[in-house]
Amino acid sequence: MFLICAFDNVSLVWGTLIFVAVYMLVLAAIIVWYRRSLNETRYRLQAELYAKAIEKGQNPSDIPNIFVSKPRLDRYLAAGITFIAMGVGSVFVDWYREDLTDSIWLFPTTIGGGFLLVYFIVKRQLKREPVDKK
Repeated sequence: MFLICAFDNVSLVWGTLIFVAVYMLVLAAIIVWYRRSLNETRYRLQAELYAKAIEKGQNPSDIPNIFVSKPRLDRYLAAGITFIAMGVGSVFVDWYREDLTDSIWLFPTTIGGGFLLVYFIVKRQLKREPVDKK
């Protein structure tokens, strides 16, 4: 009886791992396809912009690159807050279970702190950079 139960649990674990692996591969393929199509669209639009500039007799190097953007700071802020919230939540779960010996909360809290640190450093550097006005 014990062997049958153990076998069922192992097959359940392997089935779950296979499902998660397939799901992650499909998700990664969709993300790669989307990013690639987005880049192709950007390059096509940039090429059309340069072609129109050449037709008008302008120098394409004088055209500002409209596709260069500043770093998106909201990503760092959102990731930092999310990871810190996960760490605080796991502290509350451990407190509710009355088992404060687990220190698993340190990992997401430290990662969240790192994201927030990057957010504030990049934000400060962007404030110090001179703005190019053409």
